[in-house]
Amino acid sequence: MNKQIKLFPLLLASMLCAATMQIFAVVIGPISRALSMPEWQSGLMVTMAGFVWLMTSRAWGIKSDRLGRKKILLWAL
Repeated sequence: MNKQIKLFPLLLASMLCAATMQIFAVVIGPISRALSMPEWQSGLMVTMAGFVWLMTSRAWGIKSDRLGRKKILLWAL
């Protein structure tokens, strides 16, 4: 139990980072219109961010299993 309490702030920060990525997808439309960007450019940004997240998640998981979740979360944040 004590180990979980120490890890909670890191997990919370990680969850907030993930939530920020999801909020970005919602606000990119109005931002791109305000900047007079074509819609395909803003869509490409969201797609590329999700693709990079998808392609690197396995590597992060393997490193996390090998080195420990706390070390990886600290390094990633």
